[in-house]
Amino acid sequence: MLPPAPPFVPVEQDLRAALLVADDLPTGFKASEVPGLDDGSLAGCPLLANDPPGTTATSSAVFVHTVGTTVSESLLHVGDRSGEAMAAFDTLAQVCARFEGTLFDTTLEFTTTRAAPPAVGDAAVAVRIAISLPGGPTLITQDVVVVSHGGTVIVVSVLLAPDDGFLPSVVTRAVQKVAARW
Repeated sequence: MLPPAPPFVPVEQDLRAALLVADDLPTGFKASEVPGLDDGSLAGCPLLANDPPGTTATSSAVFVHTVGTTVSESLLHVGDRSGEAMAAFDTLAQVCARFEGTLFDTTLEFTTTRAAPPAVGDAAVAVRIAISLPGGPTLITQDVVVVSHGGTVIVVSVLLAPDDGFLPSVVTRAVQKVAARW
């Protein structure tokens, strides 16, 4: 009998092919590059600003709707370290409870609270990030869901979700696309 085949290890091109596309989202979303994603605005929360240890490949996509809703997805392959990565992400609401960042030369305050994740993937963590001017009221909220599927971590964030069912449907579709490939 032959030994079992080694597990599939996706590279960036494989991850890119598994990302959401505009057709996976409701009508009105278009692919976009949103300023602020890589500008250090999340530097105050290293768990969100940096890839988890053991990451071998990453790919991301961003979509914007005409009404302002933004969907971001990142796929990170961490192999056999997915449990470690998910344990770290599970501490987001504590480790990054409150932090500051700068976006468009404006200092913002981010307050992170735990949320209920959808029941998808091998493990899932969800947080809601309230974004405000320092000491001020919440201006907008961003929901972030982190899901593991095998050795891949799927991070979906939605800014200005149109309704309560939107985020779970987007996360479910993102997990389905990864699961269909490996």
